[in-house]
Amino acid sequence: MSAAGPGRELPVEPLPSLPATSLYRLFADRAEARPTLLAFWGREGGEWRGLSMAEARERVHKAAAYLAGLGIGPDDRVAIFAENSADWVIADQAILARGAVVVPIYPTSTAEELRFLLQDSGARVVFAGGSRRVEAAVGLAPELVTQVIAFDQPESGMVAALSTIFTGPRPPVAPDVEGLARTPEALATIVYTSGTTGRPKGVMLTHGNILANLAACQPLFPLSAEDSCLSFLPLSHMLERTAGYYFMVASGVPIYYAESFDRLARNFREVKPTVTITVPRLCEKAYSHVQAAARDGSLARRLAARFAGATAQALAKTGELGRKPGPLLKLARALADRLVFAKIREGYGGRLRMFFCGGAPLTPEVGRFFDGIGIPIMEGYGLTETAPVIAVSRPGETAYGTVGRPLPGFEVRIAEDGEIICRGPQVMRGYLNLPVDTGEVLVDGWFHTGDIGEFDAGGRLRITDRKKSLLVLSSGKKVAPMEVESGIKSEALVYQVVPWGENRPFISALVVPDFTLLARLLEVPAPKTTEERMALVSDRRAVKLVQGRITAAMRGMAPYKRVRRVLLHHTDLTLASGELTPTMKVKVRVIRERYGPLLDALYGEDD
Repeated sequence: MSAAGPGRELPVEPLPSLPATSLYRLFADRAEARPTLLAFWGREGGEWRGLSMAEARERVHKAAAYLAGLGIGPDDRVAIFAENSADWVIADQAILARGAVVVPIYPTSTAEELRFLLQDSGARVVFAGGSRRVEAAVGLAPELVTQVIAFDQPESGMVAALSTIFTGPRPPVAPDVEGLARTPEALATIVYTSGTTGRPKGVMLTHGNILANLAACQPLFPLSAEDSCLSFLPLSHMLERTAGYYFMVASGVPIYYAESFDRLARNFREVKPTVTITVPRLCEKAYSHVQAAARDGSLARRLAARFAGATAQALAKTGELGRKPGPLLKLARALADRLVFAKIREGYGGRLRMFFCGGAPLTPEVGRFFDGIGIPIMEGYGLTETAPVIAVSRPGETAYGTVGRPLPGFEVRIAEDGEIICRGPQVMRGYLNLPVDTGEVLVDGWFHTGDIGEFDAGGRLRITDRKKSLLVLSSGKKVAPMEVESGIKSEALVYQVVPWGENRPFISALVVPDFTLLARLLEVPAPKTTEERMALVSDRRAVKLVQGRITAAMRGMAPYKRVRRVLLHHTDLTLASGELTPTMKVKVRVIRERYGPLLDALYGEDD
């Protein structure tokens, strides 16, 4: 039974049967059933080109045969260090075809991070994409790396070219028998956590862990070859890997790999996907543009944006109550659609029928806005350690501010201290080489998530904060950074915010403003260089304006939770700078090291 609050129990929904006995068996079965399906797409030479399931399996066989020649077999570890592409899929399936263990590495990882991950995992063969990554892997030979297989580089020395492997003869003996023989209990992958507060941990996930997630989700979200998915989150993260890759293969959905974040808008318009996996930050950024127009555009734009925003919120709230819009709301929807909604949908290709969203909390106001314009967001919750989904919103049951009900076959309870704990077939085997850490989070079969949460009356899970991230003020009051961020995110002038205040008398924050909007409001030229940005954030008028907007946005919150002072920062917090994880979560440890003294300086001796 799953506890849904004091004295309440929810029945656990039964888990449907697994779609296959192993991840490679799933791929092979789908390739045999739909050999002509153009399943994996990439943009080459200005055109989108698709790879059929039959072609993909042929390439997997050849890559697996090459791995067999290197002596790679069951339980050996092989790394993938590359951006998303069809080749990433081929490498993944070739490793699984040998019964080996996949070690995905974030494409933004540094050479030093690569060294640690290879040393910790024991992977000595590396698939790599891009000259920087190939060079980083080669630089670790022969100490840690014995072979590099390059996605897009010519053969040289210890570097083999994947393209050459593909054009070689078909192996006389099937190299995938080991993969076909794997069972759900076998180890499939070691995925390293992004390390927001400490060193990365290698999460050991079995085939069964991931397949259980697929089995639970497929009946909830029936997709088909008529759908299409645009993939842009890193495949090295379990959210994209499970939901945007394995789930799509299991459902027969073609996957298009975006060129880059910079070209994402163009790729949406070209691909016209029906589903995609995203993180809250990308949705919030789009919403902030509408908010900016509602507050700071021309009179016509302000009126249109405000009307459309209010209409979207009303439509979503009506749906959450299980009601249908009345005549007046239908009329408002038609007008808002003509003025704003249709343009936003066209920006996503015009066919998008849902976002799958995870990795961080989604602001309810943002979720309702997208729902109201006709693109509902199915928000989920989980961790790498749960492969990754624990709970997810379901069509027709969405309640923004919650992450839906637990998946079938998964038990979820709220512990006495408010921590979310769970058990079921999705829970990891443990952390690689870290038995003490494993014992701390896996207790009597229950995985302790480290998140604080509660259930609503409908059995939907609401996440309130991270157990370890609560800020304890000098007064003893506890403040959840997540709640502070949620109170500020609706302010268009704030691009990024990191709450601060441990052992301090009040909350302050590191704020990266929307520089274009800030300059417009101060009636100064938009900054184009780092020096100009630095000058702008040093302007007292800028600090006063941002602080005033934040104060107004947080008016409804308890006084001790409000941000009283801000430190404006001149550069964005980015993945490349090491300040964000690949799912756009702030690395608290890095922020503390880099900006802690500056934030502490906001407090005077008399505070």
